[in-house]
Amino acid sequence: MGMRAAVLRTLVVALLAGCAHPVAHGVTVAPPSIAAAPSYGPISEAEACPRTTAVHLPAGLGLVTGAYLCVQQFRTVAGDGEWEYAVVQGVTSGLDALLRAYGMPDAEPTDGACDAIGYVPRVVFLHGSRTVAVRAPTDGCGKPTAAAARALAALGTVDVTTTKVRRVTSQLSITSGCPEQYKDMLAIEEGFGGPKQVSSAPRPVGPGAELCVYTVAHDARGARLGQLSAARRLTPAQLVQIDRALSTATVDHSCSRHQHTRFALLQAGAGGPQTLVALDGCAVQQDGGWWRAPDRLRALVAA
Repeated sequence: MGMRAAVLRTLVVALLAGCAHPVAHGVTVAPPSIAAAPSYGPISEAEACPRTTAVHLPAGLGLVTGAYLCVQQFRTVAGDGEWEYAVVQGVTSGLDALLRAYGMPDAEPTDGACDAIGYVPRVVFLHGSRTVAVRAPTDGCGKPTAAAARALAALGTVDVTTTKVRRVTSQLSITSGCPEQYKDMLAIEEGFGGPKQVSSAPRPVGPGAELCVYTVAHDARGARLGQLSAARRLTPAQLVQIDRALSTATVDHSCSRHQHTRFALLQAGAGGPQTLVALDGCAVQQDGGWWRAPDRLRALVAA
């Protein structure tokens, strides 16, 4: 009987250990308790997801009354283009499974080869007697574990607060198909001494081309950048006139390609050239070189 009792005690201890919640450094604690029905009201991003260092799930966390994710989303707004939103999401289901997965210890760093990339820590903000940002456990390469990634993806959430951050694509860009921004390749190519002059005149634009007009601005680093300001579909008759005007462009290396504030992009159909025309400058440019544009061409592509 003594031997049997000892075996039973061993089994009980093993079962209890299996229910425990392992964390880093070999410490085991019970998983935190979770409120039966978290209630979410309006809350700011700063309050839901405060700026703090994310940590491994700590011991003694106490009752978790709610959990939040703060994410970036891009949404199309009818008639107003595409916007970036800051979204605060409250976790409504799957939190118990996530806490079990997040409580697993980090793996020891591997001596093997790892991808030379950084990883998003997959942070969840737990609210209770205090707010804690908890991160996913990592494998030997510092990558969040697959089990943690699955648990995060399986969470049920509700959008609590949505805030417009910035418009990323205008309605004009969506409707026309013109890029919202386009590098001022006239000035950029001039700065690099290209493109090489291999043709006496530009190629015809060809059927299906679209006209996109850009106003020159500057990005955070001071580089010239075109911002879409107008766009229109070109009719076959207009394309014929544009191609005729292009054929009269002349090679003139004294023509500057940076003294303009607006330029047009003739966005060709499949296989056609990309043609840039300075609207208040002198140049027209294609892959085959650059030329002095006739006034007729500028008039045809102005919008």
